[in-house]
Amino acid sequence: MKRLIIAFLMVLSFTLNLKAQSKFSFGLYGGAAIPTATYHHHDRDEFGFEFKDTHKTGLDVATSLKFASVDPLIFTAIGLNTMAFDGKKTKLNDSTFVEGKGLNYTTLSIGIHIGKEVGPYLLPALSASLVEEHSRFGYNAGVGYVKSLGLYHLKLDFNITYSFLNVLGKEKDELKHNVLRILLGIVY
Repeated sequence: MKRLIIAFLMVLSFTLNLKAQSKFSFGLYGGAAIPTATYHHHDRDEFGFEFKDTHKTGLDVATSLKFASVDPLIFTAIGLNTMAFDGKKTKLNDSTFVEGKGLNYTTLSIGIHIGKEVGPYLLPALSASLVEEHSRFGYNAGVGYVKSLGLYHLKLDFNITYSFLNVLGKEKDELKHNVLRILLGIVY
């Protein structure tokens, strides 16, 4: 927990070192959140299922705010998103099914956009999530591409992020929630 707090404070310090006349951008995104496998036997429930086995692909709606820092290739990125997953029935044997219950994640992330304002970029980030009134902490690893639309400073941002949503704070019997997020957004 101390390491997570220290990492958040380090990223926050980049925000405090913004130029007096810094650039910033605001984005609105929509896309899919795909539950993925963990590939570890101990990350399965008593029936041998993983998060991907008990939940359908979810809807992901997000916003972002990026601030220029002292370095022209580094932006501080703050994101807020909501992911909604419906449960699905999974066949246990010929007569028994296991059904996952719906799950909603609201996640606040802070990270560093490494790349120019337009073009390819990397986006590592730390995240704090609220799920079923419990907090969870994790991290994200993302890549993206921003293209200028040439209209009123609008840009199109396509990104793919792999999120480890509940690395810290998960219950003993809770499955790992790893998600591949595919988002398309408009940035101003």
